[in-house]
Amino acid sequence: MTVAQMQEMVKEFTIPVMEAQNRKAPPITFLVQMIDDEMKELFEAKTVIGKIDAYIDITYYILDYSIRANLTLSDIILLEYRTQNWDVDIAPLIFAHLHLMEYPYSSDSEIANYLSYILAVLKQNALVLSVELDPYFEIVHKANMRKFVNGKPLLREDGKVLKPDGWQPPEPEMESYYNKLNFKLQG
Repeated sequence: MTVAQMQEMVKEFTIPVMEAQNRKAPPITFLVQMIDDEMKELFEAKTVIGKIDAYIDITYYILDYSIRANLTLSDIILLEYRTQNWDVDIAPLIFAHLHLMEYPYSSDSEIANYLSYILAVLKQNALVLSVELDPYFEIVHKANMRKFVNGKPLLREDGKVLKPDGWQPPEPEMESYYNKLNFKLQG
């Protein structure tokens, strides 16, 4: 799935949220904080599903921000990307994240480049884990759409979308998909 295809899916979530919040893009500092929170979850993840969930959440925040800020993101392929011992290398992720934190007043094109780079690193790290992110992205997107009640998002005072009563997180479906895929590969 290309970045543009993912953006089209996320628009389905972002546009109604923007209308309910009555605002465009939050400050870049909000995006940096959300990525920071997800990076902490990534560090603490004990399972492949935990890592995938953090990757997808970072991706979703980046795509949401890019839609709100009208940024054009690129599909980047990291040809020189290497990891050691087939473990996930998060150093490039930290590098790009720190640049966003240090340069919150960068031009739109610089921000778009950093965000595109982060997306490329996430996809590459998932491949190191032998995981294609697209099916998991679709699972998380469906779960995010279930946060709407009667077609509208429930919002906290700061604009964050809340989970309604009875909302089911995506992790069980992600785990099921992962287990089925691994069973097929082993069988």
